[in-house]
Amino acid sequence: MIPAIKDPQDVLQVGKIKTPIRQLVTELLSDVESEETISRFTVFQEGLLEERKIHKVNLEERFNEELELWNTTVKIELKQFEIKDSLPIEFDLFFNDGILTDLERKGTGLQRYVFFKFLKILNKIKLNSKISIIFLFEEPEAHLHPQIQREIAIIVRDLAQSEDSPYQTFISTHSPQFINMRNLDNVFIFKKEENFCTVSTKCQLNLVEIKEKINVSLFFDPHVNEIFFADRVVLLEGQSEQLLFNILIQEGMLNVMNTSIINTQSKFNIPLFVKVLNSLKIPYCVMIDEDPFYLPYYTVSNKEKIKGKRRAYKLNLEIAELIDESLGKLVIVSPDLDVFLGISRNQKSKIGKPTAIFHKFNELRRTGSSKISELKGLFESILNPEKLHYKVSKQDGTEWQKIDEKSISIATSNFGIFKNAIKQQLKIFKRLFLKINRRELEELKSLFDGS
Repeated sequence: MIPAIKDPQDVLQVGKIKTPIRQLVTELLSDVESEETISRFTVFQEGLLEERKIHKVNLEERFNEELELWNTTVKIELKQFEIKDSLPIEFDLFFNDGILTDLERKGTGLQRYVFFKFLKILNKIKLNSKISIIFLFEEPEAHLHPQIQREIAIIVRDLAQSEDSPYQTFISTHSPQFINMRNLDNVFIFKKEENFCTVSTKCQLNLVEIKEKINVSLFFDPHVNEIFFADRVVLLEGQSEQLLFNILIQEGMLNVMNTSIINTQSKFNIPLFVKVLNSLKIPYCVMIDEDPFYLPYYTVSNKEKIKGKRRAYKLNLEIAELIDESLGKLVIVSPDLDVFLGISRNQKSKIGKPTAIFHKFNELRRTGSSKISELKGLFESILNPEKLHYKVSKQDGTEWQKIDEKSISIATSNFGIFKNAIKQQLKIFKRLFLKINRRELEELKSLFDGS
């Protein structure tokens, strides 16, 4: 077992007999391949055993005298031993980074790193051998930077990944760097229940679609993998929601202890995240915009845009169906976060949505608007979904209801809209027209002549 470091000198000091580094280096140096050396050692050992037989016989006789009352005897059998097991290997390990220094005097992180590098070398040397080794790693990330943790995770993974590997590895960790979403069959989450019993959960996620498999590799980076260690998770639709969360957290207005806040980067990615959380049995809350595609909320008459908006709305229903009531809740901001804050479409188009939200928040705070406390209340309910009364709620806590499509009106094209669209195109054509030459003009005329 490779324990987590408490006192580095107690665990990694090379002068100690049973430290991990000493064991690894001894394993690497102990093999003897010279036939002449082995032959000499065999002759030496046979002579040694012959000498010890005299003492052995004497000891057996004395033991048997003591055991006469029990009507039994003992027999001692002297055994031969491997050359590599017979003589200890003494060594010192130095590092030269300008000054030659004992390893035990180096930093804790470097000592830990050196151990795993020796382990990597041992793995390469012992590959295809008939030995079988079980490694138990307790917090292999201890005292290491995230980048180094990632390197160590690869070394540990490679120990048991090859079919010819002689190793089995078990890791207990608090680092998301050691979570591999492509190999969730080997991931277990251990939690202590209210009755003080510890239970384990194994992920049963079965990703069939190639798109989902790609998205898992794409989105589940070490930051997102924090969910494996969280008491609860909040899933957000995009940057705007994340920005507001970050501001309120930095202002000390929200308590996010043991909660992971995850920006899923799109409402269309949320179903995958919900599936993962359901399979891991991690409590969660999801916040998304309602995105109504009908009047009076959406006045754009472009059919393709309405189609996209309708698809986004219907995704709400799909997400709602995926929510496991024993684990999660869904909050749908109606009609969307921009309207809730009072941000106009013009503001978003001029400076971008995140910047518009940032300026709007500062404006609301400066004017002492009640919207700040409403926003804080909304986010607090998301952080504590057990207080929500409905599986799918609106931002005010009331139950969200899907619309009856028979009762809604959708913006339709009319002559005025068509005329304005033509006028916009003509402005573009006019600017281009002033830049073309006579030959190009004649070529354009031919298009209208049908030639």
